Amino acid sequence: MTTLNAPRPAENRVELSMAPRLGPLLPALVVRLAIAALSLAVAALELRDFWLILAAVFALAAAVRPRVMASWLLIGLVTLGTLWSGIVGYTLEFALVLAGTHLLHVLATLTLDMSASARVQPAVLVRPLLRFAGLQAAAQVLAIVVLLLVPAARLPYASVIAGVALLALAAVLAVPFLRRQG
Repeated sequence: MTTLNAPRPAENRVELSMAPRLGPLLPALVVRLAIAALSLAVAALELRDFWLILAAVFALAAAVRPRVMASWLLIGLVTLGTLWSGIVGYTLEFALVLAGTHLLHVLATLTLDMSASARVQPAVLVRPLLRFAGLQAAAQVLAIVVLLLVPAARLPYASVIAGVALLALAAVLAVPFLRRQG
């Protein structure tokens, strides 16, 4: 006769653990340092002197306190720097700025909900980076087409028109989304 409290043989024991197996984890600090490095690299492509120093302050603020939205201020600063310097066509520098500011947006968005002491699974970064790659491929192709079709003298005007069109598109797409959230 066996009792309920009798020990089970070793081969029938099941190890129960309350902690899930997560695999390798990265400190959130790594993502924040990547934001700072990317911010400085993108800013150095377009900005000089005081504006580069201001970009460095934004990069530091973005890494230390993501919720102050310094990454997006830096994206705006780099975009204005690109427009002020004059776009001469599709160059490697332009392609890097386009990709870099987009990647900065993706990484900054991810860090909004990450505490500084958090640990992040690398798998969490895969889907946003895949979306980044798909959107970036389309954006680069669109940039090539626009810069080939629009004469260089008209690029500032085309940039303003494209910016207004994108804002209108964002507003049209945002209204249904915001109604569902409310």
